[in-house]
Amino acid sequence: MFLKSKHLQKDVRYQYNLQPYIYETDTSNGPKSILPSTLADEVETSNQTMKGYLHNIDYWSELSSDTNMLESQYDVLEGRLPTDKSEIVLIADENNEISDLLLYSLRFKDPSELNDAKKLDELGSQTYQYSDFIGKKHSKAVVNTNRFVKENNQWINKIDDKSYMKTQIENGLELKIVGVLRQKEGTRSSVNSPSGGVAYTSALIDYTSEQIQNSDIVKEQEANPTINVFTGKEFAKDPKPFNSADLTEEEKIQLAKK
Repeated sequence: MFLKSKHLQKDVRYQYNLQPYIYETDTSNGPKSILPSTLADEVETSNQTMKGYLHNIDYWSELSSDTNMLESQYDVLEGRLPTDKSEIVLIADENNEISDLLLYSLRFKDPSELNDAKKLDELGSQTYQYSDFIGKKHSKAVVNTNRFVKENNQWINKIDDKSYMKTQIENGLELKIVGVLRQKEGTRSSVNSPSGGVAYTSALIDYTSEQIQNSDIVKEQEANPTINVFTGKEFAKDPKPFNSADLTEEEKIQLAKK
């Protein structure tokens, strides 16, 4: 549970409604998505509580761009605060612990182990040194629009094309863990999970947005504002009231880059 201080600092920086796509660097067994997490699809358990939890797992957050605010919100347990788009940090819980499920989600540990009932019973039994994680380069960020290729005059989502995605991951932005933080008592932060998590910089979002803005697919859409470049059809002239829930994944990308 997060404790509220009497006077809360607020990061007034505009935040994009944009989530980076992050994959495990090692693609020898095919592309493995870390963000969004595919852990629930890989764990074959009859435990419905565990299954439901894995489906809703969300350890990733964006850190404030204000260094003074970060220093007021977090203690640095190991390493340092991130400063570059390629740097990420782990967030320990109030007991200075890092969840085993977080390590599985990040693929520091093999998710297939969770199919072993004994492994499930052993969750929380292992100990690590914070220094074990510093400098780890285990993941790469892939720009959202790089998942699309123009074929037969239409933009096709190639996220299920393993060969194509392997190339995109190989060419992605390598991310490195530079610190382990703990939220200070009496403060609030953007970390999604009270059991800890992992966080990237606002610089990564800025970089992703810039790359999307300069992509061919966005340039084509801007040059053809009345045509949906994903379908090749005109946008409705008299659309129903806007509802973000009605947007396709591709259309959400268009809004996110603005």
